Formats: sequence, C-alpha cells, structure tokens
Amino acid sequence: MAHAFIGVGQCGCGILDAIFAHPNMHRVANPIAVNSATQDLMNLKHVKRKHWVGISKTRGFVLGSTKGFDQFVVGGFGKNPVRGSEIIASHYSNLKDVLRHRIEGSGVKKGKKDVERGASFVFIILGMGGGTGSGTAPFIARAIKELFDVPVIVVGILPAVKEGSRPAWNAWRCLNEIFDYVDSFILIDNERIGHMKAMESLFKKYNTYVARGMVDLIAGTIIEKIQPSKYGANPPVIDVQDIISATSFHSGGIIKPGFATLGRFSIRLKNLPNYIIPLGGYKKIDTVSMVKQTFARLTLNDAVPEDSIKNLAVLRVPPYYLQKKEQINTDGVYDFLDEYTPLHETHFGISLTKRNLASITSLLTFKPGVIRRLKNLEKLAKEYEKVSTHIFEGYEGMVETNEVSIFESSIEKQDKSEIIEEIIKAAKEPLPEIVEREEPKLQKEVEEIIKAAKEPLPEIVEQEEPKLQKEGKDIPGDKISSAIGNMDNFTVPELVKKTGMSYTEVNETLKKLEIRGVIKEVVGTGGGFWRIYEKA
Repeated sequence: MAHAFIGVGQCGCGILDAIFAHPNMHRVANPIAVNSATQDLMNLKHVKRKHWVGISKTRGFVLGSTKGFDQFVVGGFGKNPVRGSEIIASHYSNLKDVLRHRIEGSGVKKGKKDVERGASFVFIILGMGGGTGSGTAPFIARAIKELFDVPVIVVGILPAVKEGSRPAWNAWRCLNEIFDYVDSFILIDNERIGHMKAMESLFKKYNTYVARGMVDLIAGTIIEKIQPSKYGANPPVIDVQDIISATSFHSGGIIKPGFATLGRFSIRLKNLPNYIIPLGGYKKIDTVSMVKQTFARLTLNDAVPEDSIKNLAVLRVPPYYLQKKEQINTDGVYDFLDEYTPLHETHFGISLTKRNLASITSLLTFKPGVIRRLKNLEKLAKEYEKVSTHIFEGYEGMVETNEVSIFESSIEKQDKSEIIEEIIKAAKEPLPEIVEREEPKLQKEVEEIIKAAKEPLPEIVEQEEPKLQKEGKDIPGDKISSAIGNMDNFTVPELVKKTGMSYTEVNETLKKLEIRGVIKEVVGTGGGFWRIYEKA
C-alpha cells in the first residue's frame, strides 16, 4: 500500500516536487499536488499533470486530466484563507470524492486484478502563511480522517517575521483550524533563512534540504531496493508507526499532536580523487558527532533541544558499514539522544544507500507551550486580528516525569531566562546546508571559503588572563582545557555541564582558544552554541 503525500499551495507543491525528485519515490508514495493557480502547477518538474488537483472558484476541485483544466483553474486566493475556506466549504463533498479517487484508486481493472492504491498514512505539506495552503489544508485533513481514518502528519512552513502580521495570522489560524485532524506536526521555519538577504532566492535550496530529510525518514532503503539481509545484517529500522509515536503524545486514551523540528547532516565517504580513481576504502564515521550536528541544523528557529520530550533519528550508510564490526557506534547515538528525552523515548534506525554518503536525519518533538517561535507567531498574529489559542490547550499532564531536566540541572547559578535568550540568539544563524552545497565539486574551494570566513578580527586579543593569574583566580582557558581532557569533540552545552561556567563564558573562552590555535571548529558546523569544536 502506497503512502500519500499531498502538497497544498505554491510552497507545499514545491517541497512535494523536491521529495519526488528521487525517481523511485513513486514506487512507495502517491503524490497529489493541490493548487489554485495553474502556472504554479506547470512549474513542477517531478509531479506530472495526472497527479494535479486544481481548485476552481466555480467548479470546485478539478483533476489535472480534465479537459479545459487551464481555463478552470485560473487564480489563487491572494493570501486570503478566509475567502479560500468559503470556496472550499461549498465544494467539500467534491473534495472528498477527488481524494477518494486519488488515494483509493478509480477501480479500473488491469487483467484480473483491481488497481488499489490506498494509503497507510498521509503527509500534508503546506506553506501556512499564504492563502491557498492555509485555507485548504484543514479541509483536506478533515476529509482524510472522515474517509480513511489513517494517521495524518502535517509538514507546515511558518512565515518569517519580516513577512508581516498577515502571513502570521494566516499561519496561526491554520494551525488552530487543522489541529483536531492531525496526529503530528513537523515545523519548517522560514525564519531560519529570514535574516539573509534575498530570502526568496533560497527557497529552492531550503525545499531540497527538507525534502532530503523527509525521504530519509520515510523511504530510505525501500526506494533504493537494498535488502540488508543480503549483507548478513539486521539493523534497527524506523517505520511510520515509529514516526507517529515519536511525534505525538498519548495519555489515558487522549492523543495530542506533537510539534517536531527536523535536522539533517551528511558527509562524503570518499575523497574527491577516489571518485575518479577507485583506490582506498570508505572513511570512518563518527555517528555521535553527526547526530550532534543535526541539532545545529534544526528547521525551527527557536528550538532548544533541552526542552524536547521525544526524539527520533535515522542513519543512512552504504552496506559496507554494516559488514564491518564496530563501524557504527549505535550505543553512543542512543546515549546522546536519551539525554534529551525525559521519557527516555528514543527511536533510532539504520537504512542503506548506494551513494557514497552517510547522512543522519533527526526529529525532536516538543509540546507547543515551550516553543518560543509559536508564542512569537501568536503575538504577531494578534497585531492583525484576534486569534484562537486552541493548540496550547489540553497538554497538561500529558508528560509526567519526576526527573530534573538537563537544562535545570546543568545551570544552577545563571538565570534560566538569560540562557534561553542566548541560545535563541545563537540559533538564528542560517542553516549551513542552505548556503553550502552538500557535495561540492571542488573540496579546495570549500576549504578556502571556510578558512576566509573564520579569519579572526585583528582587534580581538587576549588581555584578561594575566590579571586573573595575578589575583589567584581560575583562568577560563585552563578550566576549559581541563574539561576537554580526552574528548574528541565538544560543544558549548557539554562544557557548561562539565565546568559550571555560563554559556557566555564558555562561548567567549572557546573563541579565544580558537584564535590561539588550541582548538578548531569542525568544518561545516555552525548552529550557535551547537557548533562542534575539536582540538587543533
């Protein structure tokens, strides 16, 4: 039974198209592109007309194969989801018929067998700040629950702050309208690239980043037709039920959707010369460092990993790594992820790939009340019009734990609100993989760019240590050096726990040690306090 991926609106269809760029994705999933503008649908490269569903103001929902489609589907809703909702509501029965046809199949026979598509779960992908996506998606989610009663996961793209109060209101309205028909949310935040110039020019790369993570989570080994048993391996796997479990909350028969954020990191496993001349084997990979770096690339701008409740990670590697003992440190990944779930609920799986890449994709799940970005979105939406707070309701008692959180136990002397502000400020750095190519053609060029970007400002010089030494006080650099010990790599939060210093003190000390050549940043990282360092 295939899965259903429904892209709604220009943004949702763009990510849908990026997901189905993999040629074998059609073997495991059924794409449905829903839009009110024909031109947006015509821009899709990998989702063909037979998978289109147009929205006509007079005819309702129109299949892409319908004669005269281009004349019926002529315009969007002008960022007005209320107007769109009125049109959708008047054609709701038509919407259910179209979804039944596209997901169940038309009943056409091939030989002696009926064509049966169906869906074990449905992804709905949409930009929440526009009119078509935010106005239509709640009706689609409701119809799917009424027709099929299968899990529904919403991949929702939040508008950047600079886009204004109207898109924020659209997004907030959509979240509250769709909430009751959804099992979980995966939030993609345009604020992650909102601080960059020409943000719109980065949408395609951002879509690709999200799409690769989604493909890794859902398809993995299946789309590459690799059987682990052929290599004498039986790795842990992740299926749809794991994703649902990791991104929703269950208590006393009550189910509430979780709000997850996605992070992905990948490395090449052979040097450039080995692609041309096949000499030498694969590189050794540090899976713990890789999963740490997904935390630096989370798609939610204000995400604080210490506030998450559950998590999930999928590692994709070539079969070689399953044939050699101790090539993959799965225990280390489990231990690291377990530190960020008070429920001790970590889901970890491995899938295989034919590519010379190792990638890891993670999901961190939160209750909505602790997500600062949602609070900010609500505040901005209120500037436009009165809003509902439905999504914050009913989570009390959903997560019971007597344990002290890592965030509380690791920082005793510094005010928590101050630290949260520091982390949020650091987390606003753009995703590195959006501005760098994942597989650069020329390694030398990349190294030169990184080297130039890391040149210290000449006026930053060491001035405080002699004074501290004279006064008999601890020198921060000495405390950090002692804490590092035999650690291969480390982050600011790890050193905060080891030294008792504040986030700011540790971060500033690491910068000084980096300038002096004692430590260096691991190439390709860059998520504020989640930047990875190693000894030089």
